[in-house]
Amino acid sequence: MILKKCRFIITQDEEKRILENVDLKINEEKHIIEEIGAEVTRETSEEIMDCSKYAVIPGIINPHIHLFTVSMRGMDVTSWEDLWYKAHNLVEYPSILKESWRKSLNIISSTGTTLIAPTEISYEEFIKQANTFVDIAGGPFVFSMPVKVSGKTIHVSSLSNVKPEIFKEVVDEAYKENINVSIHVSNTRDEVFEFKKVYGKFPVEYLDHIGALRENVILVGLEWITNWELKAISNAGCKVVLIPSCSMYYALGGLPPIIEFMKENTTLGIGSCSLTCNNGFLIQEAKTLLYYVRSSYWSFKVTVQHVFDIMTLGNAAILNIKNWKIAEGLKVNLTLINIENTKFTPLSKKNIVQNIVMYSEPYDVKHIIIKGKKYTIH
Repeated sequence: MILKKCRFIITQDEEKRILENVDLKINEEKHIIEEIGAEVTRETSEEIMDCSKYAVIPGIINPHIHLFTVSMRGMDVTSWEDLWYKAHNLVEYPSILKESWRKSLNIISSTGTTLIAPTEISYEEFIKQANTFVDIAGGPFVFSMPVKVSGKTIHVSSLSNVKPEIFKEVVDEAYKENINVSIHVSNTRDEVFEFKKVYGKFPVEYLDHIGALRENVILVGLEWITNWELKAISNAGCKVVLIPSCSMYYALGGLPPIIEFMKENTTLGIGSCSLTCNNGFLIQEAKTLLYYVRSSYWSFKVTVQHVFDIMTLGNAAILNIKNWKIAEGLKVNLTLINIENTKFTPLSKKNIVQNIVMYSEPYDVKHIIIKGKKYTIH
């Protein structure tokens, strides 16, 4: 298959090259990008797709999402703690979980996402029920010590449900199996000060103290952390997922020190988390993150390119995926955005990333390509 005359290809390579009016040839058997150029080699029976109205970006990855939360949209949730308390009760309602997975996968499949890492209550049942063309690399959502570590990412609800020492056991076991462990931590002011009363240290500080911070740990939210905890995260090589919609919707206050994390070269990603406050469209989350940071810091230090990098390169790094960029010889996972609408004007290499982040809606994403296969979603 050849993507013909792509209006823009945002490669996200080391030089952040943006290519204009070029062809991209896909080897559908090997699932790789075979050739990029002004005029690529065409086989006689090869499918040609006119992409003169499309911007092509690396396939969107959602590294932190709980699909079961769709079932909670109609619930009266009064706080962040109440959200996860009610979520815990869903264990008793498998039919509700099943229906929420069906609905949420339909939602996600319409957002241009090519890979998700859902952490789900009753994850093994979820995998049996999951019917989607979107790639899945998730794992169980646990409220206690799991019987066994499994999946690609295990999500621990919080240190309110799982004691820090138990969390360390999960991390150590998962590390042996090359499995990530994510956790909601330091999300509210009450949480961090109640924790300090019991343990004498702030949450991340205490996890560092007991050796529970490792390269396979993904810390989610971090709206209330100290400067010395930031250093501990960097030194341990932990990764951080930001959840701007949830942070604001659930009135978590605080602010993850994003600019400081960037200075420390901490791996940052962005996720949907709960679908009670967003529709899973990661480009919208990137825009929300930009607003969130600028309004909180009173600063333009975080740019559109920064949040786009977090959404693309950062999200791939969160899941330990290498070479998530557009280049010859690499695996092909692409999101194609229709940019013919006048809302995207003026169009140029200089402003295409900004226009995509600021003005895209889910319906602008017309096609995705996963492992060399094209899916039309709108």
